[in-house]
Amino acid sequence: MTAPSSWVIDVTDATFDAEVLDRSHQLPVVIDFWAPWCGPCRQLGPLLEKLAAEAAGKFVLAKINVDESPGIAGEMRVSSIPAVFAVRGGRLVNQFVGLLPEAQLREWLAQLEPSEVERLLEEATQLEQEDPAGATAKLRMALAAEPESRPVRLALARLLAAQDLLDESEEQIKHLEGHGYLEPEGERIKAICRLRQAARLAGDVLTARKAADAAPQDAALQMKLANALAGSKEYGEALQRALSAFQTDRKLQGEPARELMVDIFHALDPDDPLTTEYRRKLSAAMY
Repeated sequence: MTAPSSWVIDVTDATFDAEVLDRSHQLPVVIDFWAPWCGPCRQLGPLLEKLAAEAAGKFVLAKINVDESPGIAGEMRVSSIPAVFAVRGGRLVNQFVGLLPEAQLREWLAQLEPSEVERLLEEATQLEQEDPAGATAKLRMALAAEPESRPVRLALARLLAAQDLLDESEEQIKHLEGHGYLEPEGERIKAICRLRQAARLAGDVLTARKAADAAPQDAALQMKLANALAGSKEYGEALQRALSAFQTDRKLQGEPARELMVDIFHALDPDDPLTTEYRRKLSAAMY
């Protein structure tokens, strides 16, 4: 039976996503798979409950009776109980099976506490919308403490781009590219920076449109307008103008047009209808 504590909750297959996965984005969740007939479970359970109450909010203990909620136990391949899992940020970060003595259990739980870098990253994430400058300062502190932290560099690149500090954002992305695979979020930030840099060179949309409309067969002017439009997030027309330039002057404007379109694809949501439509159109024009 669950101990009376706000940090100990009973979880079922139906409530697992909300009570464990969603909640783990706020604080670590420790899952205790147990059953009433399991002797070691009856020893471990009260100890976990005591430590959860003692921690007072450093983690939540989610107790799952495998007899009443076999679905999640099956998905997590629980074959023996007690089985204990730790989830943080929606991801499994640690686990053990069987009964641990209290001292060893305390050590295991201590590993769930965020590091200073993780704490700064979380604080920056919370500040990102209302205080970008403050969030950036926290990320710089985190990066100074852990220069090779990919999550920190990625978050910093995103924040710098949002503040139009494009050169600095691109520096973070180049560092990430030079030290391994660039995550989809990194590709998106890289594309946004390239689009904004190109838009700066293209100038304002009204001037570029006037020139492009006066010379509809001038692919270079169409590309200049496409870049200006992309910088203003008018992605639909930007794609149409770039595709037109590709078809009109493939020799000189083909590659710049293709690169612009691909950058827009990265900047857009993968499921955006514009991405699907213009990927197909670009492929048809190329082949």
